[in-house]
Amino acid sequence: MHLALSGIYGILFGVIWALALHVHSLVLIFRHAPLMGIFYGAILFFLAWYFLLPASNSQLLKVPFFDLGLAHVIYGAMLGFLTQRISMRE
Repeated sequence: MHLALSGIYGILFGVIWALALHVHSLVLIFRHAPLMGIFYGAILFFLAWYFLLPASNSQLLKVPFFDLGLAHVIYGAMLGFLTQRISMRE
């Protein structure tokens, strides 16, 4: 289940990225994809930790806060890095 959600969140990041590139006022903000990815990963972590995981009584709540948070930040950084690389090829 968690792997499927990661794929969905990755697609959502890509859609947001593509839409933001068409809004001229957001182009400067979205120029640094890895930083935006880190921010995105942190948002996903806090939403999961405080809302989704407690509501579903998930076993992931047994993972230490810092470890799960770091994993989400790394996920976001890689998502942003790969998005930037793909964007530069086009």
